[in-house]
Amino acid sequence: MGMALVVGGSGLGCFGATDEAQDDIGQDSPEQDDAGQEGGEADGSAVESPHSGAEVSLYPLSECASEHDDTTIADAVRLTFDFEFSAHEMVVCGGLVSSIAFALVEGVTELVENPSASTLPEDYTYDGEGTYFIAPSIFDDLRMEVRFFLGRDYEFGATGELVTENLFVAESYLLDPEATISIDKSTFPPEVRVEVSHGGPGPLVELLGLGTDPPNPVIVTNSTLSAMSAHLQSMDIDSLILFTHQAGVSTIAYDVQGAPMLVESLLTGGPLDLMMVSADGFRADLQQDMDIDTWTVEYRDGLGALDGDIVFTTRGGPFDYVSRLHYDGKGWPEISLSCAP
Repeated sequence: MGMALVVGGSGLGCFGATDEAQDDIGQDSPEQDDAGQEGGEADGSAVESPHSGAEVSLYPLSECASEHDDTTIADAVRLTFDFEFSAHEMVVCGGLVSSIAFALVEGVTELVENPSASTLPEDYTYDGEGTYFIAPSIFDDLRMEVRFFLGRDYEFGATGELVTENLFVAESYLLDPEATISIDKSTFPPEVRVEVSHGGPGPLVELLGLGTDPPNPVIVTNSTLSAMSAHLQSMDIDSLILFTHQAGVSTIAYDVQGAPMLVESLLTGGPLDLMMVSADGFRADLQQDMDIDTWTVEYRDGLGALDGDIVFTTRGGPFDYVSRLHYDGKGWPEISLSCAP
């Protein structure tokens, strides 16, 4: 055992992104030290990840795979790298959760100035009942959902209740809104004044921070915008990723729930805990099947990457083995292999 082998891979980005696009997400791939300890012993063989390029040592498999040659061993562990690639979708999807939260808060200004607009990111569809989802027609096996919940008590709903009206259109806040914008150039910098006339309060009017019966017209100032933003940031957001992927030679599937968290916390770089609902992977030609042992990953928007560990045992094929994917604020994990107990 003295050579590095490269296993095959296939290209699929989250909702259609390419491998090249995904390479730009998160931080650099794991670095290798001079002795090859990150992947590959100095005096042993290694297999190279087709995604990060990092070498992963095959030496820890010596006890359970000693009767097999390097090529057979490298082929047997391909499920590990297929799962590595599929798990990378959580990085992209975590970014999409952050993008809708950002659009909610930052879109207030656009809705004030252009009440006929919609600030819902174009990737998303609103189902009319409180769920915003991405389900591209080119794939039948991908769906991501996002929902918002009240973070305070209002007359229209209590803390924790699902917001079922569309948060990204002005009609949800004020009926028949019309904006008039004027600029006073006699001041420096010029003062922008926005007046929004309307036909009465909408179902979400209290989220504007102006009570249940706002004035008509509403005079929009910086303090008004700050109040609106504070109410929107006080809401909770949760997410769900439903994913099945024919990755390389394997089939990988997982359902992951993004733990509810404050919109404000997400926008300020707080970690999004990605809780496993279910996860599985198998390779039919070798009759291999994997079982998750550890799942402690979270998405960090400030890094555009994951933190934590995923550990799974693959049984079947030439030998049973354990794969550990350790994420440390990078786009791709550090991978280690060992014989299964």
